[in-house]
Amino acid sequence: MASLAGAARTLGVIMNGWYSASQEIVFRQTTSSVNLTDWADGRLLFNMPPTILIAEDYDDNRELLRLLLANANYDVREARNGQECLDLACENPPDLIMVDLSMPGLDGWEVFEALKANSSTAHIPCVAVTAHTDHDRVRALQSGFSDFVGKPFRTEELLTTVKRLVTKKHRKD
Repeated sequence: MASLAGAARTLGVIMNGWYSASQEIVFRQTTSSVNLTDWADGRLLFNMPPTILIAEDYDDNRELLRLLLANANYDVREARNGQECLDLACENPPDLIMVDLSMPGLDGWEVFEALKANSSTAHIPCVAVTAHTDHDRVRALQSGFSDFVGKPFRTEELLTTVKRLVTKKHRKD
């Protein structure tokens, strides 16, 4: 049997079988039936939690979203404004983007338009997040957002929405 060796730079710390940023892992495989060097969207095909990018200008809201999603075993990345969201999404496309519609500078509407206009990010499901629920919900869904989450967050609704959209994306990929 051929010995396969591959090195992968993954996104983090090894913990409970999940991998996240800047940890060098070396794999050795002694059977030819499994190739551990296969990639999907730049990530290894095993034990990788879905990546969620949060774009939220309020620290407390961003922290709450991060904690809820991290506790549900998602790899969470954070952007403090619209431009940072676009930069992070283009550098390493996540599985899902949650964007606050009311941010200073580039607001969530402008971020969404830019994401959908870019071929490397157009396929990523985007969830609109805002406290202005009635009017923004209709507008967001008509604009093409994958879904909508209101503030204050309802944990079960938030996690169900994220899980549904990530599962749907992975089936398409």
